Amino acid sequence: MSSALRDLTESEFIGLRGRNNKPLPYKPEPENKEIHIPDEFGITPSSVTHLLGHARSEWILRNTLSGASLLGKACKGVLLLAGHNEEFQMNGYMLGKYLALCLQAMRDYNSVFSDGAISPVSAPMLFYLKRYPAFYSRLQHLTNRESKIDDTDIRNLLQQSPALSDTILLQNELCEKTLSVLERFRNCDAKIALQNIVHSIKLHV
Repeated sequence: MSSALRDLTESEFIGLRGRNNKPLPYKPEPENKEIHIPDEFGITPSSVTHLLGHARSEWILRNTLSGASLLGKACKGVLLLAGHNEEFQMNGYMLGKYLALCLQAMRDYNSVFSDGAISPVSAPMLFYLKRYPAFYSRLQHLTNRESKIDDTDIRNLLQQSPALSDTILLQNELCEKTLSVLERFRNCDAKIALQNIVHSIKLHV
């Protein structure tokens, strides 16, 4: 669990922050190759710079470190205490991690249709920057000025862009991975309940 706390701490120091202390995304990089994202960040320092500037990998990195890792390692710890082997413990970690990422992607998507603030590093925002990298300079200006960001303008841009479809595809992928990991557990009421939860939060176009 100490490594999960380290992950939480590290998530606060990824990249720069605006005047309102909101995290800022990295400048979009060309998507010219598939990027490998580690399943788990251990207790030794990891190089993550190659994951930044790429919408999908940056989002997964930020949200794994800031919360999904904690749930994953908590699930892994439960299986460790129950006496299961390391391979099966890893199933617990992946289950917790993917479930947390599913929920976060859903929250990011819903934030575009609510009245609250939209995070500059939410999935829709990162996918928007991937498709329209020229918007990055405008986002920098908006987040570094003294006045409050007009989330209505940002929300309108996102609602009219393919970034929402990209977010749905990401969330659906994570839901399917969660269900796939669940198949490695024996049938029981808890497994059925988790399957029902995943199906209920899955986004649809």
